[in-house]
Amino acid sequence: MEESRGSRIAKNTMFLYGRMLLSMIVTLYTSRVVLNTLGASDFGIYNVVTGFVVSFGFLNSAMHTSVQRFLTVEMKENNHERLNQIFSMGVTIHLILALAMVIIAEPIGLYFVQTKLVIPLERMEAALWIFHLSVIVLFFGIMNVPYKALIIARENMGAFAAISLIEVFAKLAIAIALVYSILDKLILYGVLLMIVAVTIQLFYMWYCISHYEEGKYKRFWNKKLFGEMSCFAGWNLIGVFAGIVYNQGVNIVLNIFGGPIVNAARAIAFQVSGAANQLVTNFQLATNPPIMKAYATGDKSVFRLLSSSSKLSYILLLFIVIPFLLECSYVLKLWLKEVPEYSIMFVRLAMIDILVCSLAGPLHTLMQATGSIRKYQIIVSGVLLMNLPLSYLMLKIGMSFDSTFYVSISLSSIALVIRYCLLRSYVEYSVKELVLDFTIPIVILTIVSNIVPLVIYNYMEQGLFRLLIVCVTSWTSIALVSWICVLDKNEKSLLLRIIKR
Repeated sequence: MEESRGSRIAKNTMFLYGRMLLSMIVTLYTSRVVLNTLGASDFGIYNVVTGFVVSFGFLNSAMHTSVQRFLTVEMKENNHERLNQIFSMGVTIHLILALAMVIIAEPIGLYFVQTKLVIPLERMEAALWIFHLSVIVLFFGIMNVPYKALIIARENMGAFAAISLIEVFAKLAIAIALVYSILDKLILYGVLLMIVAVTIQLFYMWYCISHYEEGKYKRFWNKKLFGEMSCFAGWNLIGVFAGIVYNQGVNIVLNIFGGPIVNAARAIAFQVSGAANQLVTNFQLATNPPIMKAYATGDKSVFRLLSSSSKLSYILLLFIVIPFLLECSYVLKLWLKEVPEYSIMFVRLAMIDILVCSLAGPLHTLMQATGSIRKYQIIVSGVLLMNLPLSYLMLKIGMSFDSTFYVSISLSSIALVIRYCLLRSYVEYSVKELVLDFTIPIVILTIVSNIVPLVIYNYMEQGLFRLLIVCVTSWTSIALVSWICVLDKNEKSLLLRIIKR
């Protein structure tokens, strides 16, 4: 069983990594074209307005976790009728949610954009266009959640990767079209992205209907099932709201204190860290369903699977983070040509934050599998919610804009420790095992793999040759130390399967 699970994880990981590599290259190039075409101010306006609209999807994100969890746990019974009921209920709930979010977002968002955000007067009309178009994108983003959840629950990562790449290349085409357009580029960008959102929704619907018996929507309503899914989503809502405040709330605060240019710098930081985080996201997409199924079936190896997922996630991300921390200035200049102010420090700090958060993903998945998430969400989300008031306080007393990232990193670290403490109520593991087999090896890896690249960085002149040497030495150091000090026999076997594929 463990052999089969490992092979399935390896196969799905490779699908997702193929998608990730293409997606990362195309997305980073697309961001460069869009930034240079729109300019830093319009780029900042686009990100703060769309970010604000995205915050209205917090309820939808909670339901996404609920739908995927119920589908994944039900998979072990392989009851297509029951799966179709859960899926159909999910579609119905999301249609109601989508309509409700549009009705709520339009008046509230319109008032906020016009009166609270710092936007140059001559660009207000374009900002309002972006706002209305983003609300339409939000509607279709909510509607594709059950379809995406079904594909992931079925562990069909090939289809998920293919549809994602269609979206990525469509956005590349949009970026190229902007360069040659004589229309208002910001408004055109919003219109074209809205068209892509509608098209992607149709792709997800077509695939689920044509490939899964349970993917054909039927009018279905069950009060008990609705209550179970809504109750689970209700507690997740706290965590999702904390995530929105954690990211978009701070983005708005930065706009109030620093204007669109600071938003542009933060957007660049999140573009880079988001691209790097795809390494972890794709790997964890492949390991999340097995973790949930292992817990649902009472598999005693669930903590080992969780620990392996955390270790490998951290190692994979470290391959990107170490070279980027050292060569951030040079890489951003190569990528963007004109680098917005504050971007370099923002990118470095964002990379450290996602490194900490990469360890938390598998823990969050296992807690979702237990179904008992009230205490977890209240405590962890309570910590993360402090990001907004503390960031506001830092800026209010005159601290620099990067202080918001220091707050974020500190809270992410505290939340990680709390997650491990809460996990002991559901999964047996010894603190000694956690410290000796996980924490200490990760710390050793982080310190040792930095030594040689840091020496090279300090004694060579900046340039492409130094970048290549830093990458090669850091990758070699990470690989050797991981193999010798961090990975156990089963993790090495899984890694070898991935490499062979």
